[in-house]
Amino acid sequence: MLFKAILLLVLPFLVQCKDTHFDILIMTQHWPYTTCRDWEERSHKNACTKIEAKWSVHGLWPTQFGKIAPGFCNNTWKFEYSSIEKIRPELDLYWPDIEIRNEPNSLWTHEWEKHGTCAAQLKPLDSELKYFGAGVDLAKKLPLTDWLKEKNIIPGAEYDTMSIYAAIQEKTVKRPHVDCEHLDGEQYIKEIKVCFAKDLSITDCDGIVSSGSALGASKSSTGTCKHSEGGVPGEPGGPHPPRPRPRPGTRRITHHAHTHDSDLLQVRPSFKERVRVHIDSRRMLPEIDLNTRRGNNLPHQKLYTNS
Repeated sequence: MLFKAILLLVLPFLVQCKDTHFDILIMTQHWPYTTCRDWEERSHKNACTKIEAKWSVHGLWPTQFGKIAPGFCNNTWKFEYSSIEKIRPELDLYWPDIEIRNEPNSLWTHEWEKHGTCAAQLKPLDSELKYFGAGVDLAKKLPLTDWLKEKNIIPGAEYDTMSIYAAIQEKTVKRPHVDCEHLDGEQYIKEIKVCFAKDLSITDCDGIVSSGSALGASKSSTGTCKHSEGGVPGEPGGPHPPRPRPRPGTRRITHHAHTHDSDLLQVRPSFKERVRVHIDSRRMLPEIDLNTRRGNNLPHQKLYTNS
């Protein structure tokens, strides 16, 4: 009883002392097919909604340098769908919830309660409408699909790993962060992160870390994907972006279109011994229509893959 009484007295103090400060805002966009594949492989019961072949918002994350924090800064401030209902069409376009769960709007609920309640320390983000509206506005300013296409980084070919990094950096003039997911012994490009200061001006993503990343917080952090040996564009000793063609012998990244696993496994012979990285759009099992298997309205979409 005494312990319980002490805990009740101390708990409010501990809650008040929770470190909710942040240093930077991470605008995270994901390739939804990689996200969907990861989700579906966690359980045979998991499925995804109809997905468009374009990068979309995962979240806008207030972050401390070197940590995956803060989160859930106000547990009493719950997500209210009515607060964002009027921008639902734009959210469906730029920030879609693709994972089918037992609760509606699960992505937006999670993003607000974990990240939005922390971002609300800033006046431009101090409501659900402002927070999600800002995410939509930033997505419009960061059209990753178009930027990559301008560099001819499109499904169906191979590219040097750093060409994707350089394509983003050329547009933002700041160092981004590119993360991969490990699935079935392969690396799949999953997220591209662009960072903003508290005044919402764009800044380098140096010092941020990713969940599960072994990179740690370092000045030259570029993400969890393995890069070629040429260094990081824009850093001392690194190449100057853009780098139009990869050098012979460097690791490559493939933006590969496929509808079957057999397509996914095809690589150029000279790169078979190299670490393969994929920008995943969707794994299609041979001769199995996922529309039937999952009950989705998903067409056979083409995949990004990286080698």
